[in-house]
Amino acid sequence: PSRGPFLVHDWVSGRVLRVTYMPPPPVAGDEGLVYVVTDGYAAKIGWTSGTVGRRISALQTGNPRPIIPMATVIGASDAVERLFHEFFAEHHLSGEWFSLDEVNAAVRKAGGWVEFVHQVLGSTDWTVQVHEPPRA
Repeated sequence: PSRGPFLVHDWVSGRVLRVTYMPPPPVAGDEGLVYVVTDGYAAKIGWTSGTVGRRISALQTGNPRPIIPMATVIGASDAVERLFHEFFAEHHLSGEWFSLDEVNAAVRKAGGWVEFVHQVLGSTDWTVQVHEPPRA
């Protein structure tokens, strides 16, 4: 089932029960990784079984602005990607692109990328690689 909430009607006793399903949190150790990259205007959150560099190369073909990595969650599945998409759903721009300002604000509020990832995923078992922006 989805996360809900959904209602269960007990017609015998005349009660209506509100049920919310929360799937178990994802566990670190998958073969892929979740990456966050930016073109300076928006942030893309995606999953790959390859490298972030290859993903950026593929994305760069259709984008005139330089795409740079922000953070990578190692050993993550596409379920982790979905959790990040859900977290930023109200700041969705297009496809897997989200408001860069809102992503940066959430990361700052959490205290940095590592803390943000651990907060969203509900565990400190995750390896987070933070990519420093290039110096001008």
